[in-house]
Amino acid sequence: MLGRRGTAPLNSELGTHMFWIRSPFEKAAQLGGFVLAHSALILSELQPGELICPFSIIQSGRRKQVFDYEAESQEEAVERGKADFDDLKDIAEIWAFAREGLFSGPDVEKTDVIVVSAWAPGMAEWLGIIQKFNPPARGKFGLIGEAMIFVNGSEAQGKQNRKLNVALSKGILDRNVDWDSWKN
Repeated sequence: MLGRRGTAPLNSELGTHMFWIRSPFEKAAQLGGFVLAHSALILSELQPGELICPFSIIQSGRRKQVFDYEAESQEEAVERGKADFDDLKDIAEIWAFAREGLFSGPDVEKTDVIVVSAWAPGMAEWLGIIQKFNPPARGKFGLIGEAMIFVNGSEAQGKQNRKLNVALSKGILDRNVDWDSWKN
């Protein structure tokens, strides 16, 4: 069952201090951090069995706008959000899309994750951000570990990873949530 839409208040004047960020990837990571924090806030308020309604936030100048993708299934809502990218990128300076997912790997059990795709002009592909979390259905909502940032399908490394994490952290701070209280 899809949960509530982006019901947490969104202050469109937050997160507008991008003058120090140079690369499109850093711009995308900062808005991605804002959207990641907004997603965590929504998820922290959901009831067991509810899923976040996939949504995107676009930023043009100092203005942010939210687009929710309601549908009968999570899969259909995600497809609507991805399809909307082509229309929104023409009016957005920066775009980020959030949804829930599952993450697994060779040495990792399936884990609930927040998935954020972010884009800014000058990028050939989306920037990916994945944050593991414990859903409310398992007791108390909480974030697991640090967010992973992917560029062109590979996890960011070295200097690029450090720069993108600084921008991501700035976006989280811009959303003005108590991020550290959710860390497990």
